[in-house]
Amino acid sequence: MHDLLSPPSALPACHSLLLPTVRAAGKHVYEPPRYMSVNTAAQQLLELEERLGLGVCTPGTLAIGIARLGAPDQLIVSGTLAELVGVEFGAPLHSLILPGEVHDVEADALAVYSVAAASATAAAAAVEAEAAEAAV
Repeated sequence: MHDLLSPPSALPACHSLLLPTVRAAGKHVYEPPRYMSVNTAAQQLLELEERLGLGVCTPGTLAIGIARLGAPDQLIVSGTLAELVGVEFGAPLHSLILPGEVHDVEADALAVYSVAAASATAAAAAVEAEAAEAAV
């Protein structure tokens, strides 16, 4: 997938949406679907970048990881590729967005979903769950 992405300078305003799946290439046998996580996709992009050195997907590249968009338990987290490798996104389906040039309004929206904000939200939810459990 790395070769399909352009260096940020080539198309600065374009965003790339990756829908990571795992398929057995060349097989004509039905297999149940297997889904790749945001973590695995980010890690593979970083490994490819390390090997190819094209400057497309560096550890500091901004990315947005999305899990189960539209579901009650959806998760949206923005951060660098290196940060997203360590985020627990849970069950599929996952998507990964590599934004191009980001407008100030977009940057403000991404801050709401930053790794730090997601960690704080998860911690607050855990405290709330413990309090609810203790009340029972």
